[in-house]
This record gives sequence, C-alpha cells and structure tokens, in this order.
Amino acid sequence: MAGKIMNADIQSVSELTAKGATAAELPNDDKVYVTALSINKTLKQAIVDGDIGGGGSTSPTIQIFTAGSGTYTTPVGCSYIIVKMVGGGGGGGGTGAGASNGSAGGDSTFGTSLLFAGGGLGGESSLSSFPAGGDNGSCVINSPAIQIINVQGEYGDNGLNTNGIGFRGVGGRGGNSFFGGSGRGTQNADGQNASGFGSGGGGAGNSATGTTGGAGGGGAGFCEAIIDSPSASYLYAVGAGGNGGNGPAVNDGGAGRNGRIIVLEFY
Repeated sequence: MAGKIMNADIQSVSELTAKGATAAELPNDDKVYVTALSINKTLKQAIVDGDIGGGGSTSPTIQIFTAGSGTYTTPVGCSYIIVKMVGGGGGGGGTGAGASNGSAGGDSTFGTSLLFAGGGLGGESSLSSFPAGGDNGSCVINSPAIQIINVQGEYGDNGLNTNGIGFRGVGGRGGNSFFGGSGRGTQNADGQNASGFGSGGGGAGNSATGTTGGAGGGGAGFCEAIIDSPSASYLYAVGAGGNGGNGPAVNDGGAGRNGRIIVLEFY
C-alpha cells in the first residue's frame, strides 16, 4: 500500500486489514497511534495531524485548571480527551540560624485513581551539614487511560558546603519539571522562585564565608494520556507549589511553581 493513509481511505483501525495494509507500510507516527489506540478504536484526526482519522467537523476545545480542586465535566458530544498534567514543585531550603526546609509541592490528580502526577519534595535548609535536594515527583496512569508520556521530575541540587574553602555557601538549583523553569540557587540572596509549571524553587545562599547554602526543591512528575469514551465527569486537583524554607537570620528559599492540568477535548 503506497503513500499516506488519508481520512477518506480509513475510518477505523479495523479497516486497515481490509485494505491490505501492514504495520510496516504505515508511516512511523501512524504506527505509534495505531498501537496506542489498538484495533477497533476510532482513529482521531487531531492525534496524527489529519493523516488518519474520521475528520470530525467540530474543532477541539480546551479546559485548563491552574489551582485548587473541583469537578471536570466532559462536554456533550466529546468522544475522547487528552489530559496533560503536572504536580507542584518543591520549595528550596533557607539558610542561617533558625532556617527551615522547603515544603513539598502538592500532587495533581484527575479521576478517582486514574491519573496521578506527584509533587516534588522540598530542599533541606543549611542547618543540615550537607543539605539534600528535594526528591522528584513521579506519575501513575491507570486503565482505561492510555499512556502517551510519563516523565519524572528532576531532583533538586544539594546545597553547597564551603566549610574550609573560604567562599559563601551557595544554594542548590531547583529540579525541573517537564516544563523547565526551575529556580536558580543563589549566593548571599534568597533562592529564586521557579517559573515553569511544577518546577522546584532554588535554595538560598548564605552570607558568611565557609558556610552552607540551602538545597533546591524537587521537580514534579508530568504525564499525558488519552481517555477514550470519557465519563460524564471526573474529580480533579491541581498540586500547589511548595513554599521556600524560611531563613529568618539570613535568606529564604525560592518557592516551587504550582502544577497544572490541561484537558484537550475532541469530537
């Protein structure tokens, strides 16, 4: 079978056999989605940019959730949705006497035990001899959702211990999520807040020589999944970014960025 399989040729995967196509004859992108959707599932034009699918007349719609929790309602006539979501990033650790660790980012969820994107953990303060960066967040995708992407966040960097070196303590960089934009670790300043959804805040720098900086917060997990024939509604929650650790005597850690849930709706 030569060339691309177009909308007018194929309406569902089950028709591939009837037309004599084999997996080897499909373009690479088409093979991926044929495998993901499996036999007898309708192929959607939007997934493969119009190379395969029914070619519905209704344009996709989108809903974006930036904070809090609630109920997502599937629009009337929607045949499937793609959900992209990330948890909240962890906060960076503070420095100086009385400093505290950064707090953990919250988890993002969609549906009861359906999709889970874990938040990053907070970085340790300079009160630890070797402040450890916050652990990363991971994701869980359960059936009937079909996984497209599942990416763990990045660990936050440890705080730099400069004892005996003569330099001021340097804060660790926050861990990136899928969206990037983690907070920068600093020297003699507050840690930088994360700018990318789900990324960790930077650790605070210390002001005295031979000291230790706070560690960076961990990045959250990111996942993307197809839900074919979706239910009428799903409960959701968007993970909040973790707070930077307090540094009452010196500098504060940077805050992690909130998570986000993006729902693409196809008809």
